[in-house]
Amino acid sequence: MKRKVIIPYKPKLKEAARKLRKSGTLSEVLLWTYLKKKKMSGYDFDRQKPLGNYIVDFFCNELMLAIEIDGCSHNEKSEEDRIRQAKLESLEIRFLRFHDSDIKKNIQGVLWVIEDWIREYATLPTPSPSKEGNEPAPNPSQEGKKKAAGDSRGVNKYTPVPAQEGKKHTPNPLSRGDYKSPLLGRETEVGANKDGEL
Repeated sequence: MKRKVIIPYKPKLKEAARKLRKSGTLSEVLLWTYLKKKKMSGYDFDRQKPLGNYIVDFFCNELMLAIEIDGCSHNEKSEEDRIRQAKLESLEIRFLRFHDSDIKKNIQGVLWVIEDWIREYATLPTPSPSKEGNEPAPNPSQEGKKKAAGDSRGVNKYTPVPAQEGKKHTPNPLSRGDYKSPLLGRETEVGANKDGEL
């Protein structure tokens, strides 16, 4: 297990972070349900974490990874966000950014991007001796969705779960053909082609 890095922050940010946690957006609350309690590949994430002079939406110290959700309010602050991110990156913090609508419309695609980032850039933590053998049983409803999307995360790990018959499937940026990921900085083949075929 990687040793925690202590990143100092301004003390006044602690109360501001507490207020942000209490008044979180829907997207923050949705993503937090999948990040809290080491649910994401066994890594511990904090919500509304003060770092330096800033507060990030989610932070994993072991990975030195900040996850930010950009909504409408970020449109006017893009230059401010760029400067803020550059300063935090100088502390060796890495970022994943998602748009608010991606969280709401395609949470599974967002989770797969985070999992892929972790697999690519981190070594998995060693299990805690007190937790060995206590892995949660697989959720059958999730397994069915994974199999519907390909081989158990399969053919194409970004393939969306097929729409139920009679329901319209709404496409989104994380479930379309070739997608240049601004997060990973490389081409990623995502979902079906323009004809809807895999």
